[in-house]
Amino acid sequence: MSIQLIRRAVPEADEAIVEYIEGYLRENDFEEDEDAIVDFVKPILLDAGGEEAKIDELCLHLSSLIMPRENKRGLSKLEHSVQMSQQNALSATASLTRSNADLEHVSGRRVQSQVNQDKLRKAEAKIASKMLKRQEKSNMKVEYEASRLLDEQKALQEQYKMYNPILDYTTTKGKNKDIKVENFDISFAGRRILTDANLTLAFGRRYGVVGKNGIGKSTLLKAMARREIAVPQHISLLYVEQEVVGDDTPAVEMVLRADVWREHLLEKERDISARMAAIDSEQAREDVDEGEKTILESERNKLNTELQEVFTKLSDIESDKAESKASAILAGLGFGTDQQKRPTREFSGGWRMRISLA
Repeated sequence: MSIQLIRRAVPEADEAIVEYIEGYLRENDFEEDEDAIVDFVKPILLDAGGEEAKIDELCLHLSSLIMPRENKRGLSKLEHSVQMSQQNALSATASLTRSNADLEHVSGRRVQSQVNQDKLRKAEAKIASKMLKRQEKSNMKVEYEASRLLDEQKALQEQYKMYNPILDYTTTKGKNKDIKVENFDISFAGRRILTDANLTLAFGRRYGVVGKNGIGKSTLLKAMARREIAVPQHISLLYVEQEVVGDDTPAVEMVLRADVWREHLLEKERDISARMAAIDSEQAREDVDEGEKTILESERNKLNTELQEVFTKLSDIESDKAESKASAILAGLGFGTDQQKRPTREFSGGWRMRISLA
C-alpha cells in the first residue's frame, strides 16, 4: 500500500528509492516518535525531485496508516455524548438481529418487496460484465509489468558489463585475489549509509550480508558491482538480482553462460571460423585475380593466428570440462540430471535463485 502512495506522490522517484523507503517503514517501529517518519521520508523524496506539499501530505497519510489512532492505548474522550439509559433498548434490538427471530412475524405484518426483479437481474449481469473486463485489463497489466521487468533486468545486466569488462583470467594467475578497501563512504538518495567504512573479503571464503530491509545491503553490493568501491581491477565481479526471471535456456546452459570469458572466446572462435569459411569461398571464385587472392590469403593467415590463440586460451581454462563442472555444481545444489536440462522458466523462484548462485 505504501509503495502505491509514494509513487502517486512522487512519480519521478526511482524504483530502488521507493522500495528502500517501503522496506524501512515496514521493518521499523515508529510508536515512540511520529516525527521519525517525516524525518526519514521527506529528505529522501525531496532529493528525488518531489514537491514539498505532496510529500507532507504523503507523510501524514503514512503516519495515519502506520500508527492508527484506534490502536493507541489509554483513555480517550468520546466525540459525542452517550445516554446510558438508551443502551438497553439498543442492545435488545441488536440481539434480536443476531438471533433467528422472524422480523416479519415480530412486526405483525408482511412488507411487499418493491424491487423490480428483472431490472435487478440486468443490473447484476452488467456489473458482472464490468468485473470481467476489469479482470482482463488487470491480467494485461500484469503481463506488461512482467515484460518491463525482463527489459529492466537485461538493461541492468548490460550496465554491469560496462563497469566490469570481460576479464581474461588466464592473466591473473599468481595475483592476490583478496579484497581490502578502507575508508570509503556510500550514499543513497542523499542519505549517508556508510561512513569511513572498511571492507575485507578473503579469497575462497563465503560471506553473507545480514540486516533489516532498507538498511543498505543491496546498495553495498550494487556499489561494488558498479566499482564505486575501489575493488582491484583484476578481480571480476558479478551481481545477481534477487528476482531472477526464467526463459527457455536450460539450467546447465545458464550456469555456463555465467563464465563470460569462456563465452567471449567461444563467440570469437565462431566469428573467426565464419570469416575464414567466407574467405575460402571467395578464393574459389573463378573471377578472383591474383592481387585479391594475395590480400585474402594474408587476411586468412592473420585470422588463423588469432584462432590458434583462442584455442590456446580455451585450453588454459579447460573449456572442454566446463559443462561437467557446471553439472557437478548443479547436482550439489539438488538438481537431478533431467532437471539440469529443463528450461529455467519451469523452475520456481527459489530454484532459479539456486541456478544463479551456481
